[in-house]
Amino acid sequence: MKQDSGLYLHIPFCGSKCSYCDFFSAPAMLKYQDDYVIALLGELKLRADEVPAPFTTIYIGGGTPSILSEKAITALLQGLKPYITDSLTEFTIEVNPEDVTSDLCDLYRSFGINRISMGVQSFDDDCLKIISRRHSAAKAIEAIELIKSKGFNYSCDLIYGLPAGNVSKSSFDVFMKSLQTLLNFNPPHFSAYLLSFEKGTKIYSQREKRIIKEATDEEAIEMYTHLCDTARANGYNHYEISNFALPGYEAKHNSKYWDSTPYLGIGCSAHSFDGKIRRYNPNNIPQYIDAICNKVTPCFIEEYTNDIERYNDTIITALRTSHGLSKESIATRYPGYLANYFTRTSAALISQGKLIQKDNNIIIPEQFLLTADAILRELIYVE
Repeated sequence: MKQDSGLYLHIPFCGSKCSYCDFFSAPAMLKYQDDYVIALLGELKLRADEVPAPFTTIYIGGGTPSILSEKAITALLQGLKPYITDSLTEFTIEVNPEDVTSDLCDLYRSFGINRISMGVQSFDDDCLKIISRRHSAAKAIEAIELIKSKGFNYSCDLIYGLPAGNVSKSSFDVFMKSLQTLLNFNPPHFSAYLLSFEKGTKIYSQREKRIIKEATDEEAIEMYTHLCDTARANGYNHYEISNFALPGYEAKHNSKYWDSTPYLGIGCSAHSFDGKIRRYNPNNIPQYIDAICNKVTPCFIEEYTNDIERYNDTIITALRTSHGLSKESIATRYPGYLANYFTRTSAALISQGKLIQKDNNIIIPEQFLLTADAILRELIYVE
């Protein structure tokens, strides 16, 4: 296992709730931001020794970190200074286009942030309204131009399968145009996700009430194929199911989640993994602040994992990537019966063309990544 680690800090505040979002966020609780930052730094001080130090990546995600006031984000970044060493190679913060200003970029840069991840989702204004985004296509373009001019490494998110919102347009055409608009900027990295309808979200309710229509499997595959072909033609490596990068610009922090590198998650709903134990924080902001400020420990819930659970986690995460998973890594990390099971089941899938072997690594071919769950179910060990 690599002797490095990542730090994730969760900012749960948003200006409004996007219709598709099932991440923990609290649009109405921004009043807690100053106390929350104090609690974040307090929890980090308590738990920094849980994973190997120093941190090689830091990621501030959410929610919408860019919504924090200048006072709150300055306090947070100032408090992170003791954890920033020469070993830090990537320091990312998530932003929304409507929050991006020249002054904000300069503030981020002054504290060592070198990468920005921005949620664009679409460059179609009708689509953006349907999914309750607060920015316009024009604002997203303006934000990209500004971030690029400031010299940041950056990434943008898109969603495909979004309802077109206009009878004269198809979901495929809307995505195709959004993808091309983004690629005109030649971003170092971008992510593209198939719209999911998670129970409890507004968009799930709209689908159930037939207000909007979900893309068919055939339409999703058509968009995914176009995505892969277009990215490849523009020089991007498809290095994970939903992630594309120009050579050398793969997301270092997110890659830790896929290769079992330890990471520490701080804040409401944040998850951590030290190589054996998984920990996660409850998602109640006032309770979280109270627990940290009153030194109620532990402030997290632990999940001790056994060999089978860790094996299944490795299957699910490593096979999301273009590197895949080596037989040797399974053989050295897990008992023989699991290694034998992987060898046997992967061989059967290779014979069916659903897996390939390259340089002794087992890989899901790109054309099957969108439907990888069915393949992973064959490899997962069930007692």
